[in-house]
Amino acid sequence: MPRDGKRRIKGEGGYSYDEETGMHEFSAELLPDPITGKRRRVKKRGKDQAETLVRFNEAKRLIQDGFDPTVVNKETLAGWLTFWLSTIVKVEKKPKTYVSYEHSVRKHIIPALGDKLKLKEMRPEHVREMHREIHKKFPPKGSPPTAKKAHEVLSAGLTSAVAHERTHRNVASLVPKPTAESNREAFTVAEVEKIFNYCIQHDPANFARWATAFLTGSRQSEVLGLQWSKVDLRTKMIQLDSQLQTLTKSHGCTMLNELDDKTGKNKWSCTRQRGYACPDWKWDTPPGMRAEHIHNSMVLTNPKSKAGIRMIPIAAPLAAALQQHKALYARPNEWDLLFTEVDKDGNVRPVTTVHDQRAWKAMLEKAGVRHLPLHSARHTTATLLANAGIDIDIIMSIIGHSQILATKGYVHLDQSVKAKALDTAFGGMFSLSS
Repeated sequence: MPRDGKRRIKGEGGYSYDEETGMHEFSAELLPDPITGKRRRVKKRGKDQAETLVRFNEAKRLIQDGFDPTVVNKETLAGWLTFWLSTIVKVEKKPKTYVSYEHSVRKHIIPALGDKLKLKEMRPEHVREMHREIHKKFPPKGSPPTAKKAHEVLSAGLTSAVAHERTHRNVASLVPKPTAESNREAFTVAEVEKIFNYCIQHDPANFARWATAFLTGSRQSEVLGLQWSKVDLRTKMIQLDSQLQTLTKSHGCTMLNELDDKTGKNKWSCTRQRGYACPDWKWDTPPGMRAEHIHNSMVLTNPKSKAGIRMIPIAAPLAAALQQHKALYARPNEWDLLFTEVDKDGNVRPVTTVHDQRAWKAMLEKAGVRHLPLHSARHTTATLLANAGIDIDIIMSIIGHSQILATKGYVHLDQSVKAKALDTAFGGMFSLSS
């Protein structure tokens, strides 16, 4: 239709008013979809002209940006996060990451923002509201670590929503995330020596376990999954390429498009509700992730990151501790594990993380050392190496910290350099009588 002597161009839009109904209508023919070539048209009607124009322009912008307004207008934040967790995070991330994300969404994000908030209505003030609601749960000072984690999970979910054309921006990226001071401390040299002396005198059977943690900087799951075939006491080298984790079993059969009357969840073709009861069960892991069954629900999996696959020299004191452990305390087992435990029936099995944590706490109490998490042993390794003047690249190559490796562009260090570093930091810490 001509206007001021000129023809309207596609996308500019038209306007009409129906006097009988009092409805204002805005409509526009947009350029065809660049991929499918299909016609694209947007139309909005309403009694308030200004409000209808706002809705019309918003729908037109969404279509031009490649979004589907019918999906964007209806989808809630809770609905998207639930979908994102089950179809994206669970498939692409490691099991522990999924569990952590799901906990933040279920316990903090959705309770703080509700299940009615539309994804398209998300504003920066909603993110700040989430921070406030989380802090209210932990009086009197709040919980910055919890709020920070929830912020990070929400931001990851919204970033994925943008990538999947569910919304056009990540509002969490516009709000500073809460700052949380790290509560992970390191033991002092005196405390480490006190731990070692107690174990040598009163708990020699577990001495090698704690010595391995302190003298290699390995994660708990890496130590518990360590096998004798990966420990060379002749060349004094440890190969870390696995971790022992507890995984869940999921259905390997087909999910039916039918809800169970009791649970309200989808039924499965095997007729069982629980994944572990499915005859065709499978480990609940992302595609391609290694899952070598060890015992019950414990499996050997890939390390936390590529940097986690590493060779660590065995410092002289640790070599003595491992030799003593192998000769006197190691239990023969079908999995070739260094560290095992005995259940109430007298059967040898891998050490669970829960029992390992209990043993750690009990040891610290008996040794008269302040209680710090087991992961603090890893921080202690890095701290003592740093105090000994060891270069940061060498420290990170020992403990397998991927971010520092990426930042520094680290590729490889000669093993003799790392061996010297470990002996420098720990060489005189304890000695075992032959």
